Amino acid sequence: MSEILKLRNLSVCGPGSAEIISGINLSLRSGEILGIVGETGSGKTTLINSILGLLPNGLRVVSGSVHVTDDEQTVDLLKLNGEQCRRYLGLQIGYVPQDVRSGLNPLMTARDSVEEGARRKGGRYQERTESALRRAGLPEDFLKLDADRRPGGLSGGQCQRVLIAQAIVNKPRVLLLDEPTASLDPLARHAVLDTVRGLASEHCAILLVTHDIAAVAEVGNFVAVMYCGRIVEIGRSDELLTNPKHPYTRALLECVPRIDQRMLMKAIPGEAPTLASDVPGCKFHPRCAFCEEQCHSEEPVLREISNGRYVACHLAEG
Repeated sequence: MSEILKLRNLSVCGPGSAEIISGINLSLRSGEILGIVGETGSGKTTLINSILGLLPNGLRVVSGSVHVTDDEQTVDLLKLNGEQCRRYLGLQIGYVPQDVRSGLNPLMTARDSVEEGARRKGGRYQERTESALRRAGLPEDFLKLDADRRPGGLSGGQCQRVLIAQAIVNKPRVLLLDEPTASLDPLARHAVLDTVRGLASEHCAILLVTHDIAAVAEVGNFVAVMYCGRIVEIGRSDELLTNPKHPYTRALLECVPRIDQRMLMKAIPGEAPTLASDVPGCKFHPRCAFCEEQCHSEEPVLREISNGRYVACHLAEG
């Protein structure tokens, strides 16, 4: 199966040429869900914004490529001008931002917000609007009673699913989700994850950025762990989450509460450096209980230690 989204050596710099994102290599195929996890400030949202061309002032992509493949061709989004890029964003690529409320126009109804995107593709846009709202997990009662309300009259979970409907109304090949379960109650969270799983079954390739490691375990096929703007471990979710190889991955998992075990969660000592910090050697070594002398001076490369499992750690073994 061919890759629909492919990132190669993607790097982003900030003011003074400080490296914010470094050498990211990721691939997504039809129907796959790749979860990206890491602490706040690890570069997850910056990675999504670099794909979309939405980096804030002061940040810029300095190397790499973002290839998207449709039915006819493969293009590098980083080489397109603004008008060319808009042909892909919202059509071939859907995006659900982290901030639910600000992602919707407060003056437009839920139905109109989704229909506005559907009009870009033309055709039977009203029919596709209704279909997208249903596919996003909104029930018939919502379509009858609530779809003509503005965001202020909807719950957080309803707003989240309207945003998803907005992103999928044109049936994109790639969907980028930034913290889709944040601030949702358990029932709304479960509904959103069901929707994500259903979209993947429709052959959509999904990049899921989240703090919710349990969500990745529930729906993800693959997991990439980010630390200080770098991928430090990547592999199949069932393998990585049950047998982590990087000390940072292990530390992250020890912070996840479990209802089947009564145990104290272990906080990761110290603080994560800022993305622009110049930490020599392994970026995690000041917080790592296993570091050795070479970790202080040599930055590890992301290397394959077993079939499809990559780790950036001097001490990791297959």
